Amino acid sequence: MKRRNKIIKEKSKKVRKVVRFYGTEWEQINRFAKEHCTKLGTYLRYAALNTQPYCYELELGNLLDEMRMISREVNDVAKKFNETGIISASDVRFLEEKSSELSSILIEAVRRIKPKKLKQQL
Repeated sequence: MKRRNKIIKEKSKKVRKVVRFYGTEWEQINRFAKEHCTKLGTYLRYAALNTQPYCYELELGNLLDEMRMISREVNDVAKKFNETGIISASDVRFLEEKSSELSSILIEAVRRIKPKKLKQQL
């Protein structure tokens, strides 16, 4: 009988933890709790226990290399401008092309992100 009482006591033990939020996050959480007509603690407990976290996989190898090459080329143009104080129309077009290229690379990288559910550990 002692063992059963001990198990029941362990399960009913409350634990207090501190979680920090930014002001805007806290306002949003309060708003969600009110919208769901629940107490704040009840809402937070439900959200924490019933939300499945995700892990996102992203391969950065080629992405970082391509970004480094573009950065070097852009820095060369910036260095030229800083030395002469003049930027040509071709330099502006070059920077626009590199900006567009960088944007395309990042968009493609975002498309390759694959969400992967984490295994729930009990």
